[in-house]
Amino acid sequence: MANLQIGRISIWEYLMLKMVIITVQGKVLPWIPFSYLNRNGMFMNKERHKINLANSEFHDNEDAPVLEFLEKKMKVSNFKLLEVGSGLCRFADKIKLKHSNIECTCLDINSNLSEIARKKGYRHINEDITKNKIPSNSFDIVHCSHVIEHLGYPEIVIALDEMLRLTKPEGYFIIRSPLMSSVFYDDIDHIRPYPPEAILNYFTNIQQQRTGKNIVNIEQLWFRTAPKKFRLIDKSSLFYILIYLRIPINHIIIMLNKQFEELWKKFRFPSSEANGYVLILKKSHSN
Repeated sequence: MANLQIGRISIWEYLMLKMVIITVQGKVLPWIPFSYLNRNGMFMNKERHKINLANSEFHDNEDAPVLEFLEKKMKVSNFKLLEVGSGLCRFADKIKLKHSNIECTCLDINSNLSEIARKKGYRHINEDITKNKIPSNSFDIVHCSHVIEHLGYPEIVIALDEMLRLTKPEGYFIIRSPLMSSVFYDDIDHIRPYPPEAILNYFTNIQQQRTGKNIVNIEQLWFRTAPKKFRLIDKSSLFYILIYLRIPINHIIIMLNKQFEELWKKFRFPSSEANGYVLILKKSHSN
């Protein structure tokens, strides 16, 4: 039988080393391509998997599903889009470059960032989304990227209601936000994660303190992942004091993690648990 190789080790050596690492860490690496699964282990649409493969970075490009959605839905007529929390206008610039038929308005609570939008030629609004004075049903699309995790309760539900108030009937409300992960609170102003289930519950579960003022339908739900990685043996491990074991195994783990990065770069497998999402909702006529 041919001596199959993975990097510089044979497939048999790889499998043996893998079992050692699993034993040391007390973990099992599933062999299912994670990028085909959602957070509950259910299989995802293969088209969504293809979107994940559209870039070659070591993390999912969450711009990709939004840009593809805009390409499919918004290529016929002229549309108005509100960019909530526009920041440095990074995404607004992408829209401007790719979609000349979309008029983008940038809203940011930070006056300095709002000034950047003005200098770039965008319509700009320097207001808090929860206290804005924009007329209802003003936009075909409201896009909110990495904003809601900076809000507490009840500000979060006020913001959701306001953004949908600004969305035209049959228009789209797009939310991007991180999920809980080991680095979530590395941003000092992150208050808490809001998974898509929490957003949807707000609009559908009448037993909550408050429920959404609008009827929405899920147009698309996409999860962001990263390469699966084995954790190095550190001071929290019982094996840390066994230096003759720790050093060679850590070397092997580093090598395997590099192999996993290369595999994930090409196939999105093996991947980590979801660490963020894109939720696209369609606002119903009936409210």
